[in-house]
Amino acid sequence: PKASKKMAFAYDNIWQYSGMDLAVAHRAFVFRDDFSKSLTEPLLVFDRVSAHLDRPGAILGWAEPEWLYCSRASHDGHFVLCSIAPNLSFFAHVPVEQPVVLPQPPATKTPLQKKFYVIFHVIDGDGLTNTIARYHSQSMLGWDSPDRGEIPIAWTVQPLLLEYAPSLLEYYAKTATPNDGFMSGASGAGYAYPSLMPTIPEFGLQTQKFLAQANLHSADLWDLFFYDLEISHRYLSVD
Repeated sequence: PKASKKMAFAYDNIWQYSGMDLAVAHRAFVFRDDFSKSLTEPLLVFDRVSAHLDRPGAILGWAEPEWLYCSRASHDGHFVLCSIAPNLSFFAHVPVEQPVVLPQPPATKTPLQKKFYVIFHVIDGDGLTNTIARYHSQSMLGWDSPDRGEIPIAWTVQPLLLEYAPSLLEYYAKTATPNDGFMSGASGAGYAYPSLMPTIPEFGLQTQKFLAQANLHSADLWDLFFYDLEISHRYLSVD
């Protein structure tokens, strides 16, 4: 009963203990369960943890298979945040100079024409893992690549970093080139499948709040193998 009602932390054999320091700092309940079971089968531990959390609650850590893990959290009105990264509790306490506002390339008013348009964007920014670790490599998609800035790219980031580790977003804001734009990772302020969520209004308002604070104007919207346009419109029309 003393565990946080806002956050829990899941782990399994693949994704072990990295990132658990943030869970300890927030008094989040750490648990393990078998997410390979079908959605119709009860989970002894997860079901109790989920019922304890206020909705929408954050479930950090990670578990596989992804679609079943995220489906269960979404069905219960929560969202997941992949947080397999070191020293999250340290980054959470690094001060920022001022409220973080991510820069965006200037908007163009060119009328759309009847042709194909292409956007390059880096996915998997929904979690904390990529923002801290995987973006920093010398690969073609790495933030540290010497070629970054040659072409316009939209980088997905997790807007909840404003709450958990704002110094990380500040780093990207300060080191961005004019060709680096930002958008929210799936599916806004937390990774969830909106078509399964009973908490679309609450989750939508949370997303709206953090996107506005971070100066993010768009977000990836992922769902469970399909897109329900009616659900998408409900999510996008939250006000």
